[in-house]
Amino acid sequence: MRSHRRDGRGQAGLTLVELLVALAVFLVVLTLASGGIIQALRVSRHNDEVASLQALARRATQVIAEEMRSLSFGAIADEPYPSGTSRISFFLPEGPAWPVYPHDSGNNASFVQAANVQIAASVDRAEDLQLAGGHALMRNGQGDAIALDVQTIARRGGPTSRTWNLVHPGCPNTIDYTQGTTILQAVDAIGYRYDADTQTIYRTTSSGEDALAFGVEAFTLQYVYASEDGDVDVRSEPHRDGDGASLRRVVIDGVAYVLDALRVEIRVSGETPFGPTGRGYALQVALPQQGPQTALRIVGCG
Repeated sequence: MRSHRRDGRGQAGLTLVELLVALAVFLVVLTLASGGIIQALRVSRHNDEVASLQALARRATQVIAEEMRSLSFGAIADEPYPSGTSRISFFLPEGPAWPVYPHDSGNNASFVQAANVQIAASVDRAEDLQLAGGHALMRNGQGDAIALDVQTIARRGGPTSRTWNLVHPGCPNTIDYTQGTTILQAVDAIGYRYDADTQTIYRTTSSGEDALAFGVEAFTLQYVYASEDGDVDVRSEPHRDGDGASLRRVVIDGVAYVLDALRVEIRVSGETPFGPTGRGYALQVALPQQGPQTALRIVGCG
């Protein structure tokens, strides 16, 4: 009978040392792989945050630009606050433009400083004008305009009359009446302003003030005046007349310049996995072309 030795020779197996070495190698590989995955996730999140910031700056800029393209009578204003480097005001139309009648015989002495305006409008009721308690912008043929706060409206004449009397106490007319070219339009006063302390852009309307964008590092406006010869005058503030009113048209050294465009730039910031970062978006907004109904300035109340 043969005996068999069981010394383990010729059989596959791992010693404890070999197992420990293999485990250590596996942990190193796993660590390297997981580190790469984590880094890739951080990069992906960083890219997403940057894209989100860029989109925020673009959306806010385009909202402002879209409204600027529809300025009532094509003029910037100083209500609700003066237009400048980090704020701008203008009026948006809220209805058709109606012709304005003269007072009495049309003598400007009875029109200027008056606290009422008479318009021709084919509506059945005063309510249809949607002017009572709101803003109206009146422009004459000389390019002067004035913002009026209409309080009451009454029909002037018989029950079928299409002449309406608009009363705006506390803000008398300060522009001349020009025959056949003085018109009035219902408007809403729009304003954008930047608050550096809260890094917020606010939008103001007749309904109140709301935040448009947060985390804004800078909100910059530039006013681009151009001449017929193509010369450009870029300013951080609009040109103003002696009374402080913003000007759509100005004469510099005998050359006429017209406010042709506005440059809007918004820069926003935020936190990413790699720390704080910022992105910006800039857009040049072409204003409505100057025409017969363009207001060259919006003057204040008398």
